[in-house]
Amino acid sequence: MATEVSIHRTGYGMVEGTIIEWLKKEGEEVKKGEPLVIVETEKVSTEIDSPSSGILRKIIVSEGKTISVGEVIAIIAGPNEDINELLKRVSRERETLISKKEITLEEEGVKSLSREEEEVIPLKGMRKEIAERMLESKRISAHTTTFNEADVSKALEFLEKNRREISFTSLFVKASVNALKKFPFINSSLVEDKIIIKRYYHIGIAVNIEDGLIVPVIKNADKKSLVEITKEIRRLTSLAKEGTLPPEEVKKGTFTISNPGMYGSLFFTPIINQPQSAILGIGKIAQRPVAINNEVVIKPMIYLCLSYDHRIVDGALAQQFLENIRQNIERPIVEK
Repeated sequence: MATEVSIHRTGYGMVEGTIIEWLKKEGEEVKKGEPLVIVETEKVSTEIDSPSSGILRKIIVSEGKTISVGEVIAIIAGPNEDINELLKRVSRERETLISKKEITLEEEGVKSLSREEEEVIPLKGMRKEIAERMLESKRISAHTTTFNEADVSKALEFLEKNRREISFTSLFVKASVNALKKFPFINSSLVEDKIIIKRYYHIGIAVNIEDGLIVPVIKNADKKSLVEITKEIRRLTSLAKEGTLPPEEVKKGTFTISNPGMYGSLFFTPIINQPQSAILGIGKIAQRPVAINNEVVIKPMIYLCLSYDHRIVDGALAQQFLENIRQNIERPIVEK
């Protein structure tokens, strides 16, 4: 039976893609799961595997062409199978899709020309994907945010001694992993009517790039040292900013950390990265007066923000978790 080959979402930004290279030629035999074509999205290049075994009877979309998610790009069938009717239907659907795109682009152009004082930017690509995921997260989760603050004096002293080896974010990765082990419901997902508690710790780090936000994942962070975590953060961040981050590097996260404090944010309410149950937000470091032993002193303080899914996590549990992170950051750190 003939099989239609199309592209599907593999993560953020996978709304459309460009055919970079066909790894098989028309008439060649292909096996199910065998790499068939390389597709480039707005963020990464990835291999699309063959969905079935057979002969690559027809390549519908040639190299260099851009297609939408779900659009048929090729037909795999038996060597003597009649695919004429299938090709006609796919051709009609493709012509209709192209026509709709042209109308949309024409309308966007008219709007841009009609109002010189405004710029019209279509919501598409990565930005559209981010918008859809954020709305979906708010729709399916009972979002709640709790706050705490931490004195980062000792953390900064530690970083000063290990300036080139350890980053500020890596301290929060390690602190989060330690807290997640004590409060496993924070490291879970709700799937239908089941709470899935993860016994592994894959920590996502939100990275701001030109077109939006991407969350590469540090796999098995509990088994890495601070130095190794720092190296991994730098490697993933570099790939993300270059647009060469492989899709597998953004999958299977169990908990996410977002640090807009580096851009001056004091505190905020982060949106949960589905299907996770919580996300940690880090505000900027600010010198503030605090009372210690009945005396007011100036300390480098930071706000911690934990958004969590109230369907899974109770408020008391969330605050205990955040308090544990605070303690992990404030206590002296000796492990590298």
